[in-house]
Amino acid sequence: MGREAERIAPLTAYLSVIRDPRVERNKLYPLEEVIIITILAVIALAQGWEDIERYAKAKKDWLGRFLRLEHGIPPHDVYRRVMSQLKPEEVERCFMEWVRAIRKGYEREVAAIDGKTVRGHFKPGEGGKAFHVVSAWARQ
Repeated sequence: MGREAERIAPLTAYLSVIRDPRVERNKLYPLEEVIIITILAVIALAQGWEDIERYAKAKKDWLGRFLRLEHGIPPHDVYRRVMSQLKPEEVERCFMEWVRAIRKGYEREVAAIDGKTVRGHFKPGEGGKAFHVVSAWARQ
């Protein structure tokens, strides 16, 4: 990546504008960290909330290189509660702004996009939402 990419703010900065739906006393774990860990775990094929927690615990040292993790790894219930209260379009908008910032400075090219709904974690009776994963690949 060139000099332009070196000036791009981290994903946490883009996610920091998302309204945190939790009441103040339940904000032990920063919203951006919960979202980023969830995204990374789902990309790594996590199938449910417990899988997300196991992923985060297994990758704690690596995650600690770019997340504060001041109170450690959130338990699986935190991921479930937070992610079920977020507006998906708000998360998508922030993520796409980050992707566009990375994209600036490169000539136009075709990106391959693939989408999937992650199976095995959604239980309709619990009022949750299914995870949808979209992957995009670009040569540069």
